[in-house]
Amino acid sequence: MIGAHCVPLATVGISRRAVLLGGAGMVGAAGTYGALTPRGRRLLGWTGPDGVVPSVEPVPVQPMPWGAWMGAAGPVVLVLHGRGGSVAWWEELGLPRFLQGCGFRCAVVNGGEDYWVGFDPLAPFEAALGVSMGGFGVLDIASRHLRYRKRTNRCGTRQPRRHRSVCGVAGRLSVRSNTTSVIGGACCRTR
Repeated sequence: MIGAHCVPLATVGISRRAVLLGGAGMVGAAGTYGALTPRGRRLLGWTGPDGVVPSVEPVPVQPMPWGAWMGAAGPVVLVLHGRGGSVAWWEELGLPRFLQGCGFRCAVVNGGEDYWVGFDPLAPFEAALGVSMGGFGVLDIASRHLRYRKRTNRCGTRQPRRHRSVCGVAGRLSVRSNTTSVIGGACCRTR
């Protein structure tokens, strides 16, 4: 090369071994890029098989001023959405289809963006499900109402470290496992 000045690696303080290890590390890092794609994760066995949603008719959705009833009969499940959610969010998620054949009637409430603090359900329910902010609401309801607090047996958070403090609300929510939830929800069973 014309005008190029080559400096021996030894004078710079970099050994041949360091260059080889650095190069090998870069090749390895480039190789993991493919593993991080969905196809790569599948090939490495880092993910389970894709779920199959059966092609079934959704349960009836009956709009109400406070939200909607989903399902015709069965034990009532209180369903609280996360921030920015609504009955429509649950419908897009496929809740009416997943309820087909389950025998539950869901009271899906539209609640805005107030963390459900102090929310009192209009009717008694057998179970409750909340996602994110709705999960907080379920825990809040369980901590304030003895009927639900005594029977709450699981809750979940995204951070296992915070799990025990969240489940310790009012000293009555029992922790039976380190249940964690990808969606950061919570569930109270009252049976």
